[in-house]
Amino acid sequence: MKIKKKGNSFIAYRTEKGEKGASFAEVGSEIGRISITTGKYTGGTGALIELNQHLQEYLEPKEEKFQQLVDDVIEQIKKDIADGDVTAIDELLKFVPEKNLKGYLPEKL
Repeated sequence: MKIKKKGNSFIAYRTEKGEKGASFAEVGSEIGRISITTGKYTGGTGALIELNQHLQEYLEPKEEKFQQLVDDVIEQIKKDIADGDVTAIDELLKFVPEKNLKGYLPEKL
Protein backbone atom coordinates (compact mmCIF):
# COMPACT_ATOMS: atom_id res chain seq x y z
CA MET A 1 0.00 0.00 0.00
CA LYS A 2 1.18 3.49 -0.82
CA ILE A 3 -0.23 6.53 0.98
CA LYS A 4 -0.19 9.97 -0.63
CA LYS A 5 -1.47 13.36 0.48
CA LYS A 6 -3.87 14.79 -2.05
CA GLY A 7 -5.66 18.03 -1.25
CA ASN A 8 -7.10 17.74 2.23
CA SER A 9 -6.93 13.94 2.41
CA PHE A 10 -4.56 11.03 2.65
CA ILE A 11 -5.30 8.40 0.04
CA ALA A 12 -4.19 4.76 0.13
CA TYR A 13 -3.41 3.07 -3.17
CA ARG A 14 -3.03 -0.62 -3.84
CA THR A 15 0.53 -1.64 -4.74
CA GLU A 16 0.00 -5.40 -5.09
CA LYS A 17 -2.84 -7.56 -6.41
CA GLY A 18 -5.06 -8.73 -3.54
CA GLU A 19 -3.42 -6.42 -1.02
CA LYS A 20 -5.51 -5.31 1.98
CA GLY A 21 -8.84 -6.54 0.74
CA ALA A 22 -10.64 -7.88 -2.30
CA SER A 23 -8.53 -9.17 -5.15
CA PHE A 24 -10.66 -7.47 -7.82
CA ALA A 25 -9.17 -3.98 -7.23
CA GLU A 26 -6.43 -3.15 -9.71
CA VAL A 27 -2.89 -2.25 -8.70
CA GLY A 28 -2.70 1.55 -8.45
CA SER A 29 -6.37 1.95 -7.56
CA GLU A 30 -7.56 3.90 -4.54
CA ILE A 31 -8.55 1.65 -1.64
CA GLY A 32 -9.34 4.27 1.00
CA ARG A 33 -9.10 7.92 1.97
CA ILE A 34 -9.20 9.88 5.20
CA SER A 35 -9.89 13.59 5.61
CA ILE A 36 -7.14 15.53 7.38
CA THR A 37 -9.58 18.03 8.91
CA THR A 38 -12.50 15.80 9.90
CA GLY A 39 -10.93 12.35 10.17
CA LYS A 40 -13.81 10.94 8.12
CA TYR A 41 -12.82 7.70 6.40
CA THR A 42 -14.20 6.20 3.20
CA GLY A 43 -13.08 3.01 1.52
CA GLY A 44 -12.34 -0.60 2.31
CA THR A 45 -11.54 -1.66 5.85
CA GLY A 46 -8.12 -2.95 4.79
CA ALA A 47 -6.67 0.56 4.59
CA LEU A 48 -8.46 2.06 7.61
CA ILE A 49 -5.85 1.29 10.27
CA GLU A 50 -2.86 2.42 8.22
CA LEU A 51 -4.55 5.63 7.04
CA ASN A 52 -5.68 6.47 10.57
CA GLN A 53 -2.16 5.91 11.92
CA HIS A 54 -0.73 8.04 9.10
CA LEU A 55 -3.17 10.85 9.97
CA GLN A 56 -2.30 10.72 13.68
CA GLU A 57 1.44 10.97 12.93
CA TYR A 58 0.78 13.87 10.56
CA LEU A 59 -1.25 15.76 13.17
CA GLU A 60 1.29 15.21 15.96
CA PRO A 61 2.87 18.56 16.84
CA LYS A 62 6.27 19.14 15.23
CA GLU A 63 7.79 19.97 18.62
CA GLU A 64 6.88 16.51 19.93
CA LYS A 65 8.32 14.84 16.84
CA PHE A 66 11.54 16.83 17.17
CA GLN A 67 11.81 16.08 20.88
CA GLN A 68 11.38 12.37 20.16
CA LEU A 69 14.17 12.62 17.58
CA VAL A 70 16.43 14.35 20.13
CA ASP A 71 15.65 11.66 22.72
CA ASP A 72 16.44 8.90 20.20
CA VAL A 73 19.76 10.55 19.29
CA ILE A 74 20.72 10.87 22.97
CA GLU A 75 20.03 7.16 23.49
CA GLN A 76 22.18 6.31 20.46
CA ILE A 77 24.99 8.54 21.76
CA LYS A 78 24.87 6.69 25.09
CA LYS A 79 25.15 3.35 23.28
CA ASP A 80 28.01 4.59 21.10
CA ILE A 81 29.94 5.87 24.12
CA ALA A 82 29.36 2.59 25.97
CA ASP A 83 30.75 0.78 22.92
CA GLY A 84 33.73 3.16 22.77
CA ASP A 85 32.77 4.51 19.34
CA VAL A 86 32.61 8.31 19.13
CA THR A 87 33.09 8.62 15.36
CA ALA A 88 29.45 9.50 14.63
CA ILE A 89 29.31 11.87 17.60
CA ASP A 90 32.42 13.66 16.32
CA GLU A 91 30.79 14.09 12.90
CA LEU A 92 27.53 15.31 14.45
CA LEU A 93 29.28 17.92 16.61
CA LYS A 94 30.96 19.43 13.54
CA PHE A 95 27.53 20.83 12.60
CA VAL A 96 27.08 22.57 15.97
CA PRO A 97 28.12 26.24 16.00
CA GLU A 98 31.33 26.94 17.95
CA LYS A 99 29.56 29.26 20.42
CA ASN A 100 27.14 26.44 21.32
CA LEU A 101 30.00 24.00 21.87
CA LYS A 102 31.80 26.50 24.11
CA GLY A 103 28.56 27.23 25.95
CA TYR A 104 28.16 23.56 26.77
CA LEU A 105 31.51 23.38 28.54
CA PRO A 106 31.75 24.36 32.21
CA GLU A 107 33.23 27.80 32.88
CA LYS A 108 36.85 27.75 34.02
CA LEU A 109 37.52 29.36 37.38
